[in-house]
Amino acid sequence: MFVVCILSSTAWAQGGARKTRKAAEPPSKATEAPTKPAEKPAAREAKTPAKPAEPQALTTEAAAQLVAQLKDRSVQTRRLAAFKLGENKVKSAVPALIEALKDSDKSVRMAVADALGEIGDEQAVPALIPILQDAAKDPTMAASAADALGRIRSTKATPALVDALKSKSSVVREWAAKGLGQLGDKSAIEALQQLAKSEADKDVKSAAEKAVQSLKSK
Repeated sequence: MFVVCILSSTAWAQGGARKTRKAAEPPSKATEAPTKPAEKPAAREAKTPAKPAEPQALTTEAAAQLVAQLKDRSVQTRRLAAFKLGENKVKSAVPALIEALKDSDKSVRMAVADALGEIGDEQAVPALIPILQDAAKDPTMAASAADALGRIRSTKATPALVDALKSKSSVVREWAAKGLGQLGDKSAIEALQQLAKSEADKDVKSAAEKAVQSLKSK
């Protein structure tokens, strides 16, 4: 997926994990009570680790709150709302996310495109294609659109992605090739093969070759 800068709680979670491990460690000989037998290594190994709790689906109310936050004054709030809607694949949020593709902040627009790709609803295709076609104005946003279109996997996007293989921007060509590989339309194989033969940029060339291999294996 095309990279989008989103704040996460990873560092906090890692810190919590370190504390949990520390608490689980047996006490040292200096502090261990003499009457308490040391736990045998074999017994520790035999313990079955607890399964992590599965994430719960968003409630209707929570999803509605995230949709409302797409219009919040805070850029960070809007960006995070888009990320959460995509992460939870909230299909009902697609119309609001399509509207949010017009957000004034580029990082929010990129997060929205990524969310639409995660959700994979075909109704987003007509809104993403013009962004891809406007690569001369904003190559990185066009690349985000190419990635999202590939993950949506609608053949309606094939002509636009094939045309994007001719973009002046190498990043757009690369992500258009990757998008076609994900989309799965074998009619794009010939255009990808031509790109792989003529392309000078090694990243674009590699993306085209991998896309051809992926399409031929399907």
